[in-house]
Parts: sequence; structure tokens; C-alpha cells
Amino acid sequence: MVNPANPDGSGDRLSSIPPVIAAYLTLDIQNSPDWAQELADQIDAVRQGKLDYWERLGNAYELVLTPDGATIVETVGPDEGNSVQVELEDLAIAVHTWMSASQDKGNSV
Repeated sequence: MVNPANPDGSGDRLSSIPPVIAAYLTLDIQNSPDWAQELADQIDAVRQGKLDYWERLGNAYELVLTPDGATIVETVGPDEGNSVQVELEDLAIAVHTWMSASQDKGNSV
């Protein structure tokens, strides 16, 4: 599967983002530094036990954060209803990588 954050496979740091997380970031967070920061803050709040649950419904995915991890559910298209579980740590790393790359590229991720 082609990583939406790095379709040419150029090997930059975005290529390390798992494809389902990259698709979520591409389609639902897009190039919004505010949305990316909100997501990073909510991940941290769940990881630190300040929140037991956080949910966001976006353009193509539903994201649910709990202390047990993150669930990314496809809400449109032929795979609607499919869900993937990811570790909060993996999602946090991907979001921070996404934010850093966005800043480095002038928000042209």
C-alpha cells in the first residue's frame, strides 16, 4: 500500500508513518497545525490519565482514543466500518512527525 503522506516513497521521515495513520492524518487532519496540535494534546491527555476517552469524527475516519490505544475506523468508501487498532505511542510519534514535517515544508505536507 502506498503511504499517502509519502506517495513517491522518497524515504523521508514521513515514510515511517504507518499507512493507516498517514491516511488519517492526510484526510482528516490535513495541513491544519491547529488540528494536529489538538490531536497531540488529546493523545497526551489520554496517555497521562487526564482523559479516559476522546473521539473525533473527521472527513473519512473516526478516531477513538482510550488508555488501551487508538482505534481508527473508516467511515466512507468501500472499506467503511473497517477498524485498525494502534498504540497511542505510535500515533503520538506519527502526529509529531507530521507536525514537524508540515512546519519544515511550510505546511505543504
